[in-house]
Amino acid sequence: MTYTEEHLQTAIAKFNAGEFESERAAARAYRITRTTFIAGLHGHTSRRDHSHEYEQRLFQVQEAFLEAWIFDEDTRGLPPSHARVREWQFEFFAMI
Repeated sequence: MTYTEEHLQTAIAKFNAGEFESERAAARAYRITRTTFIAGLHGHTSRRDHSHEYEQRLFQVQEAFLEAWIFDEDTRGLPPSHARVREWQFEFFAMI
């Protein structure tokens, strides 16, 4: 079934406000599967959103690690050249 996050949130809000007699009725009114509606009602996120959060956390870790590496290289007097950054990249992904 095709729905948007806005449809899901509207259905949840109207269900919580008592405009629907059942979860099934709310889901049907907005063409959302009942299981998706119930998952949204309990605060679960979609698989796509969950994987995006993981990517964001990984990027933040990578960014912090790169920042520390560049600072460390700078204190040694070694400029972070393109080749050295690629070397760092391989080291970082070997850690994961």
